[in-house]
Amino acid sequence: MSSSYPRSFDRSGPDEVVDLAPMVAVAARVADAVPAGSPESWRRITFRAVLAAIIRDRVDNHTGDLEDGDVSSLDEFVEGAASAAGKAPEPYRDDAYEVLLHALLEDWVDNWESADDDDDDDD
Repeated sequence: MSSSYPRSFDRSGPDEVVDLAPMVAVAARVADAVPAGSPESWRRITFRAVLAAIIRDRVDNHTGDLEDGDVSSLDEFVEGAASAAGKAPEPYRDDAYEVLLHALLEDWVDNWESADDDDDDDD
């Protein structure tokens, strides 16, 4: 077993270590998009879910660093999941938030290329 990161993380060379700090920073920044008044636990759920999605996007889609538009989309997912989960019966709100956020992030990773293709059609 190799001590280096998987090749799919490394876009430059097999012996170079990928700087994962920017992914952690983005996940922390997006966790700040959890609306005021939401349960504090939602920030941790958000951080973990967003970090996992960013890593999966990088591995599955061979993407590089996120752009401002990506971060704005992630913020919108957090706000949308929080808004919808806030309408669930109280005992189910945490679960609703987590499931909704995961679904939105999964869709984002799975369909990132489709959105880029749609943007290209506008040119």
